[in-house]
Amino acid sequence: MAAAPVVTPPTGCVAPVAAAGATQAMAATQAVRGVEGTSAVPVTGYGTGYAEPRRSGAFLVVLVLLLLILAGLLFALAKVVTGGGSSGTQVDITVPQNGVVGKQEAEATKNLQTAGFDVTPVREKNDTVPEGVVVSVDPAEGTTVKVDKGSKGKATIHVSSGANTVKMPKVVGQLQDDAINFLKSQGFTSITVQEEPSDDPTVQQGEVTKQDPADGQDVAKTVPIILTVSNGKPKVAVPDVTGKSVAEAASILGQQGLDGSKTQPEASDTVPKDQVIRTDPAAGTQVDKGSKVTLIVSSGKAQVTVPSVTGLTKAAADNTITTAGLVPHATCHINGGAPANGDVTNQNPAKDTKVDKGSVVNYDVDTSDPTLCA
Repeated sequence: MAAAPVVTPPTGCVAPVAAAGATQAMAATQAVRGVEGTSAVPVTGYGTGYAEPRRSGAFLVVLVLLLLILAGLLFALAKVVTGGGSSGTQVDITVPQNGVVGKQEAEATKNLQTAGFDVTPVREKNDTVPEGVVVSVDPAEGTTVKVDKGSKGKATIHVSSGANTVKMPKVVGQLQDDAINFLKSQGFTSITVQEEPSDDPTVQQGEVTKQDPADGQDVAKTVPIILTVSNGKPKVAVPDVTGKSVAEAASILGQQGLDGSKTQPEASDTVPKDQVIRTDPAAGTQVDKGSKVTLIVSSGKAQVTVPSVTGLTKAAADNTITTAGLVPHATCHINGGAPANGDVTNQNPAKDTKVDKGSVVNYDVDTSDPTLCA
Protein backbone atom coordinates (compact mmCIF):
# COMPACT_ATOMS: atom_id res chain seq x y z
CA MET A 1 0.00 0.00 0.00
CA ALA A 2 1.28 3.37 -0.92
CA ALA A 3 2.50 5.70 1.96
CA ALA A 4 0.17 8.51 2.99
CA PRO A 5 1.28 11.95 1.95
CA VAL A 6 2.67 14.31 4.71
CA VAL A 7 0.45 17.25 5.39
CA THR A 8 2.16 20.43 6.61
CA PRO A 9 0.22 22.19 9.41
CA PRO A 10 -0.90 25.72 8.90
CA THR A 11 1.56 28.46 9.84
CA GLY A 12 1.35 29.48 13.59
CA CYS A 13 0.02 26.13 14.69
CA VAL A 14 1.98 23.42 16.47
CA ALA A 15 1.08 19.97 15.43
CA PRO A 16 0.37 17.70 18.33
CA VAL A 17 2.73 14.78 18.58
CA ALA A 18 1.08 11.53 19.39
CA ALA A 19 2.81 9.02 21.52
CA ALA A 20 4.21 6.13 19.56
CA GLY A 21 1.69 3.35 19.12
CA ALA A 22 -1.04 5.35 20.75
CA THR A 23 -4.37 5.83 19.17
CA GLN A 24 -5.46 9.51 19.27
CA ALA A 25 -8.95 10.65 18.88
CA MET A 26 -9.20 13.16 16.14
CA ALA A 27 -11.05 16.35 16.36
CA ALA A 28 -13.49 17.45 13.80
CA THR A 29 -11.96 17.34 10.44
CA GLN A 30 -11.12 20.47 8.49
CA ALA A 31 -11.10 20.59 4.72
CA VAL A 32 -7.69 21.58 3.41
CA ARG A 33 -6.84 22.20 -0.16
CA GLY A 34 -4.76 19.32 -1.36
CA VAL A 35 -1.48 19.53 -3.08
CA GLU A 36 -1.70 18.81 -6.68
CA GLY A 37 -1.22 15.14 -7.28
CA THR A 38 -2.10 14.12 -3.71
CA SER A 39 -5.21 12.98 -1.98
CA ALA A 40 -6.91 15.14 0.68
CA VAL A 41 -6.99 13.70 4.13
CA PRO A 42 -8.71 15.09 7.35
CA VAL A 43 -6.62 17.34 9.54
CA THR A 44 -7.22 17.77 13.28
CA GLY A 45 -7.85 21.31 14.70
CA TYR A 46 -4.72 22.89 16.20
CA GLY A 47 -4.90 24.70 19.55
CA THR A 48 -3.59 28.28 20.12
CA GLY A 49 0.01 28.90 21.43
CA TYR A 50 0.80 29.18 25.35
CA ALA A 51 0.44 32.77 26.86
CA GLU A 52 2.41 33.93 30.07
CA PRO A 53 -0.06 34.92 32.89
CA ARG A 54 -0.10 38.77 33.43
CA ARG A 55 0.69 40.20 37.00
CA SER A 56 -1.11 43.38 38.09
CA GLY A 57 0.65 46.39 39.85
CA ALA A 58 -1.30 45.76 43.09
CA PHE A 59 0.24 42.33 43.35
CA LEU A 60 3.74 43.81 43.24
CA VAL A 61 2.94 46.44 45.93
CA VAL A 62 1.59 43.78 48.29
CA LEU A 63 4.67 41.66 47.70
CA VAL A 64 7.02 44.55 48.57
CA LEU A 65 5.07 45.35 51.76
CA LEU A 66 5.20 41.76 52.89
CA LEU A 67 8.96 41.70 52.37
CA LEU A 68 9.41 44.92 54.39
CA ILE A 69 7.28 43.58 57.26
CA LEU A 70 9.30 40.40 57.29
CA ALA A 71 12.55 42.37 57.42
CA GLY A 72 11.26 44.45 60.35
CA LEU A 73 10.23 41.39 62.30
CA LEU A 74 13.62 39.79 61.75
CA PHE A 75 15.37 43.01 62.95
CA ALA A 76 13.22 43.19 66.08
CA LEU A 77 13.87 39.55 66.83
CA ALA A 78 17.58 40.14 66.50
CA LYS A 79 17.41 43.10 68.98
CA VAL A 80 15.55 40.94 71.51
CA VAL A 81 17.98 38.06 71.16
CA THR A 82 21.07 40.28 71.46
CA GLY A 83 19.67 42.48 74.26
CA GLY A 84 19.53 45.64 72.13
CA GLY A 85 23.11 45.58 71.00
CA SER A 86 26.44 44.36 72.17
CA SER A 87 28.56 46.15 74.75
CA GLY A 88 30.82 47.25 72.01
CA THR A 89 28.13 49.62 70.53
CA GLN A 90 26.96 51.30 73.79
CA VAL A 91 28.51 53.82 76.17
CA ASP A 92 27.75 54.99 79.71
CA ILE A 93 26.76 58.61 80.45
CA THR A 94 26.11 60.03 83.93
CA VAL A 95 23.89 62.85 85.20
CA PRO A 96 26.35 65.35 86.78
CA GLN A 97 26.42 65.17 90.56
CA ASN A 98 25.77 68.63 92.11
CA GLY A 99 25.57 70.07 88.63
CA VAL A 100 21.82 70.32 88.07
CA VAL A 101 19.57 70.65 91.13
CA GLY A 102 19.74 74.12 92.68
CA LYS A 103 21.34 75.61 89.58
CA GLN A 104 19.88 78.17 87.24
CA GLU A 105 18.13 76.56 84.28
CA ALA A 106 20.74 77.67 81.72
CA GLU A 107 23.66 76.34 83.78
CA ALA A 108 21.95 73.04 84.53
CA THR A 109 21.03 72.57 80.87
CA LYS A 110 24.60 73.22 79.76
CA ASN A 111 26.00 70.73 82.29
CA LEU A 112 23.59 68.02 81.14
CA GLN A 113 24.29 68.64 77.47
CA THR A 114 28.03 68.44 78.14
CA ALA A 115 27.42 65.08 79.86
CA GLY A 116 25.63 63.80 76.73
CA PHE A 117 21.95 64.42 77.43
CA ASP A 118 19.17 66.04 75.48
CA VAL A 119 17.28 68.19 77.99
CA THR A 120 13.55 68.76 78.33
CA PRO A 121 12.55 71.51 80.81
CA VAL A 122 9.29 71.34 82.74
CA ARG A 123 8.26 74.47 84.64
CA GLU A 124 6.30 74.16 87.88
CA LYS A 125 5.16 76.48 90.67
CA ASN A 126 7.21 76.19 93.85
CA ASP A 127 6.73 78.18 97.07
CA THR A 128 10.29 77.64 98.32
CA VAL A 129 12.59 77.55 95.28
CA PRO A 130 13.24 80.85 93.43
CA GLU A 131 12.02 81.24 89.87
CA GLY A 132 14.39 79.82 87.24
CA VAL A 133 16.16 77.40 89.61
CA VAL A 134 16.09 73.63 88.97
CA VAL A 135 14.08 71.75 91.59
CA SER A 136 14.82 68.16 90.43
CA VAL A 137 16.13 66.14 87.47
CA ASP A 138 15.06 62.80 85.99
CA PRO A 139 17.19 60.67 85.97
CA ALA A 140 18.51 61.80 89.34
CA GLU A 141 21.96 63.28 89.78
CA GLY A 142 24.69 60.63 89.78
CA THR A 143 22.59 58.17 87.74
CA THR A 144 24.47 56.36 84.93
CA VAL A 145 22.58 55.22 81.84
CA LYS A 146 23.62 53.33 78.68
CA VAL A 147 23.08 54.85 75.26
CA ASP A 148 24.03 53.75 71.78
CA LYS A 149 27.37 55.07 70.71
CA GLY A 150 26.82 58.43 69.04
CA SER A 151 23.36 58.87 70.62
CA LYS A 152 22.28 61.09 73.51
CA GLY A 153 20.45 60.32 76.71
CA LYS A 154 17.15 61.89 77.74
CA ALA A 155 16.92 64.09 80.84
CA THR A 156 13.99 66.10 82.19
CA ILE A 157 14.62 69.04 84.51
CA HIS A 158 11.86 70.46 86.72
CA VAL A 159 12.35 74.23 86.94
CA SER A 160 10.64 76.54 89.44
CA SER A 161 8.38 79.09 87.78
CA GLY A 162 8.06 80.98 91.05
CA ALA A 163 5.84 80.68 94.04
CA ASN A 164 2.09 80.35 93.92
CA THR A 165 0.51 83.80 94.11
CA VAL A 166 -2.50 85.27 95.88
CA LYS A 167 -4.13 88.70 95.97
CA MET A 168 -2.51 90.96 98.56
CA PRO A 169 -5.15 91.82 101.20
CA LYS A 170 -5.74 95.36 102.46
CA VAL A 171 -4.61 96.13 106.02
CA VAL A 172 -4.35 99.95 105.84
CA GLY A 173 -6.55 101.42 108.56
CA GLN A 174 -6.07 98.46 110.93
CA LEU A 175 -4.11 98.72 114.14
CA GLN A 176 -0.62 97.24 113.95
CA ASP A 177 -1.24 94.04 115.95
CA ASP A 178 -4.53 93.33 114.17
CA ALA A 179 -2.90 93.75 110.76
CA ILE A 180 0.04 91.46 111.57
CA ASN A 181 -2.17 88.72 113.02
CA PHE A 182 -4.45 88.85 109.99
CA LEU A 183 -1.59 88.58 107.49
CA LYS A 184 -0.09 85.63 109.37
CA SER A 185 -3.46 83.89 109.35
CA GLN A 186 -3.44 84.23 105.54
CA GLY A 187 -0.07 82.48 105.31
CA PHE A 188 2.26 85.46 104.86
CA THR A 189 5.60 84.90 106.56
CA SER A 190 7.74 88.04 106.10
CA ILE A 191 6.26 91.13 107.78
CA THR A 192 8.24 94.25 108.78
CA VAL A 193 6.93 97.34 110.62
CA GLN A 194 8.31 100.86 110.31
CA GLU A 195 6.99 103.88 112.20
CA GLU A 196 6.50 107.42 111.00
CA PRO A 197 4.30 110.34 112.06
CA SER A 198 1.03 111.11 110.32
CA ASP A 199 -0.45 114.54 109.60
CA ASP A 200 -3.92 113.06 109.17
CA PRO A 201 -6.03 114.11 112.16
CA THR A 202 -8.23 111.02 111.73
CA VAL A 203 -5.30 108.59 112.09
CA GLN A 204 -4.64 107.26 115.54
CA GLN A 205 -1.28 106.24 116.91
CA GLY A 206 -0.42 102.61 116.01
CA GLU A 207 -2.63 102.60 112.92
CA VAL A 208 -1.33 101.22 109.59
CA THR A 209 -1.12 104.12 107.14
CA LYS A 210 0.68 102.41 104.21
CA GLN A 211 1.48 98.89 103.02
CA ASP A 212 3.93 97.51 100.48
CA PRO A 213 2.95 95.59 98.34
CA ALA A 214 -0.33 97.45 97.85
CA ASP A 215 -3.58 95.58 98.22
CA GLY A 216 -4.84 93.73 95.14
CA GLN A 217 -1.41 92.85 93.74
CA ASP A 218 -0.58 89.23 92.87
CA VAL A 219 2.11 88.18 95.35
CA ALA A 220 3.69 85.05 96.75
CA LYS A 221 3.08 84.34 100.42
CA THR A 222 6.82 84.62 100.99
CA VAL A 223 6.95 88.19 99.65
CA PRO A 224 8.47 90.72 102.13
CA ILE A 225 5.66 92.96 103.43
CA ILE A 226 6.39 96.40 104.91
CA LEU A 227 3.74 98.04 107.08
CA THR A 228 4.04 101.76 107.85
CA VAL A 229 2.47 102.54 111.23
CA SER A 230 1.69 105.97 112.68
CA ASN A 231 3.63 106.88 115.83
CA GLY A 232 1.54 110.01 116.28
CA LYS A 233 1.65 113.45 114.81
CA PRO A 234 4.97 114.89 113.64
CA LYS A 235 6.79 117.13 116.12
CA VAL A 236 7.78 120.71 115.32
CA ALA A 237 9.54 123.38 117.34
CA VAL A 238 7.59 126.53 118.24
CA PRO A 239 9.31 129.44 116.45
CA ASP A 240 10.30 132.65 118.28
CA VAL A 241 7.88 135.43 117.26
CA THR A 242 8.64 137.88 120.07
CA GLY A 243 8.21 141.49 118.99
CA LYS A 244 6.19 140.52 115.88
CA SER A 245 2.74 141.85 115.13
CA VAL A 246 -0.13 139.44 115.64
CA ALA A 247 -0.62 138.92 111.89
CA GLU A 248 3.06 138.33 111.21
CA ALA A 249 3.42 135.93 114.14
CA ALA A 250 0.36 133.91 113.08
CA SER A 251 1.77 133.58 109.54
CA ILE A 252 5.12 132.26 110.81
CA LEU A 253 3.39 129.72 113.04
CA GLY A 254 1.20 128.58 110.15
CA GLN A 255 4.23 127.90 107.97
CA GLN A 256 5.44 125.50 110.68
CA GLY A 257 2.11 123.71 110.70
CA LEU A 258 0.93 125.34 113.92
CA ASP A 259 -2.23 127.27 114.73
CA GLY A 260 -1.51 130.80 115.97
CA SER A 261 -5.05 132.14 115.91
CA LYS A 262 -5.42 132.38 119.68
CA THR A 263 -4.22 135.58 121.41
CA GLN A 264 -4.08 136.76 125.00
CA PRO A 265 -3.47 140.41 126.01
CA GLU A 266 -0.97 141.28 128.67
CA ALA A 267 0.45 144.58 129.86
CA SER A 268 4.14 145.10 129.30
CA ASP A 269 6.45 147.83 130.41
CA THR A 270 8.96 146.90 127.69
CA VAL A 271 7.05 145.60 124.66
CA PRO A 272 5.03 148.07 122.65
CA LYS A 273 1.30 147.64 122.45
CA ASP A 274 -0.01 145.04 119.93
CA GLN A 275 3.34 143.27 119.65
CA VAL A 276 3.94 139.67 120.78
CA ILE A 277 5.52 139.41 124.20
CA ARG A 278 5.93 135.59 124.10
CA THR A 279 4.12 132.38 123.09
CA ASP A 280 2.54 129.57 125.05
CA PRO A 281 4.13 126.98 124.67
CA ALA A 282 7.39 128.92 124.72
CA ALA A 283 9.65 129.29 121.70
CA GLY A 284 11.76 126.15 121.03
CA THR A 285 9.28 123.71 122.60
CA GLN A 286 8.61 120.52 120.55
CA VAL A 287 4.89 120.12 119.97
CA ASP A 288 2.64 118.05 117.72
CA LYS A 289 2.22 119.49 114.27
CA GLY A 290 -1.16 121.20 114.11
CA SER A 291 -1.11 122.21 117.77
CA LYS A 292 -2.49 125.57 118.91
CA VAL A 293 0.01 128.15 120.10
CA THR A 294 -1.25 131.10 122.14
CA LEU A 295 0.21 134.53 121.32
CA ILE A 296 0.71 136.71 124.39
CA VAL A 297 0.25 140.20 123.00
CA SER A 298 1.22 143.45 124.69
CA SER A 299 -1.69 145.64 125.65
CA GLY A 300 0.76 148.41 126.54
CA LYS A 301 2.02 149.38 129.94
CA ALA A 302 0.02 148.42 132.98
CA GLN A 303 -2.55 150.88 134.27
CA VAL A 304 -2.21 152.06 137.90
CA THR A 305 -4.21 154.38 140.09
CA VAL A 306 -2.61 157.65 141.00
CA PRO A 307 -2.50 157.90 144.80
CA SER A 308 -3.34 161.08 146.73
CA VAL A 309 -0.26 162.91 148.01
CA THR A 310 -1.76 166.33 148.87
CA GLY A 311 -0.81 167.41 152.41
CA LEU A 312 2.13 165.00 152.57
CA THR A 313 5.70 165.99 153.06
CA LYS A 314 7.92 165.77 150.02
CA ALA A 315 9.59 162.60 151.23
CA ALA A 316 6.25 160.92 151.96
CA ALA A 317 4.83 161.98 148.59
CA ASP A 318 7.83 160.60 146.73
CA ASN A 319 7.56 157.28 148.52
CA THR A 320 3.81 156.96 147.89
CA ILE A 321 4.10 157.72 144.19
CA THR A 322 7.06 155.35 143.71
CA THR A 323 5.30 152.52 145.51
CA ALA A 324 2.37 152.90 143.11
CA GLY A 325 4.69 152.33 140.16
CA LEU A 326 4.80 155.94 139.18
CA VAL A 327 7.57 158.50 138.94
CA PRO A 328 7.37 161.53 141.36
CA HIS A 329 8.36 164.99 140.19
CA ALA A 330 8.20 167.84 142.81
CA THR A 331 8.25 171.58 142.23
CA CYS A 332 9.30 173.46 145.40
CA HIS A 333 7.91 176.85 146.33
CA ILE A 334 9.89 178.72 149.01
CA ASN A 335 7.58 179.89 151.72
CA GLY A 336 9.06 181.08 154.95
CA GLY A 337 6.04 179.99 156.92
CA ALA A 338 6.00 176.44 155.49
CA PRO A 339 7.64 173.49 157.19
CA ALA A 340 11.17 172.79 156.13
CA ASN A 341 10.36 169.25 154.96
CA GLY A 342 7.63 170.59 152.72
CA ASP A 343 3.89 170.46 152.36
CA VAL A 344 2.31 169.15 149.09
CA THR A 345 -0.32 171.56 147.97
CA ASN A 346 -1.54 169.91 144.68
CA GLN A 347 -0.78 167.10 142.21
CA ASN A 348 -1.21 166.13 138.55
CA PRO A 349 -2.71 163.76 137.56
CA ALA A 350 -5.31 163.96 140.26
CA LYS A 351 -5.76 161.20 142.75
CA ASP A 352 -7.58 158.02 141.55
CA THR A 353 -6.73 158.73 137.92
CA LYS A 354 -5.78 155.58 135.86
CA VAL A 355 -2.44 156.03 134.15
CA ASP A 356 0.23 153.84 132.62
CA LYS A 357 2.55 152.34 135.10
CA GLY A 358 5.72 154.44 135.14
CA SER A 359 3.92 157.63 134.34
CA VAL A 360 5.14 160.85 135.99
CA VAL A 361 3.09 162.40 138.80
CA ASN A 362 3.82 166.09 139.19
CA TYR A 363 3.13 167.86 142.46
CA ASP A 364 3.80 171.22 144.14
CA VAL A 365 5.32 171.52 147.59
CA ASP A 366 5.74 174.58 149.87
CA THR A 367 8.89 174.61 151.93
CA SER A 368 11.07 177.00 153.90
CA ASP A 369 14.18 174.98 152.93
CA PRO A 370 15.60 176.12 149.60
CA THR A 371 17.59 172.92 149.31
CA LEU A 372 14.62 170.55 149.58
CA CYS A 373 14.08 170.26 145.83
CA ALA A 374 17.77 170.61 144.93
